[in-house]
Amino acid sequence: MGKLDGKTAIVTGASRGIGAQIATVLAGEGARVIAAARTLKEGDPPLEGSLETTVAGIVAAGGDATAFPCDISTPEGCESL
Repeated sequence: MGKLDGKTAIVTGASRGIGAQIATVLAGEGARVIAAARTLKEGDPPLEGSLETTVAGIVAAGGDATAFPCDISTPEGCESL
């Protein structure tokens, strides 16, 4: 039983780096993770990491995660999230 069972966590910047690690740890503690970032697919932009990769890793480990591509630097992106 995880510390976050039954909770939902929204993680921005979840396509790579610290954001991806935070999303993974929260999912490991039982949270349903909404992984948000601008990069949905690998290679777009040409940096390593994407929402698809983060979510696939969480799901493969038995967690619950959903990719939500958005740009939270805009009011519209924030509203959609």
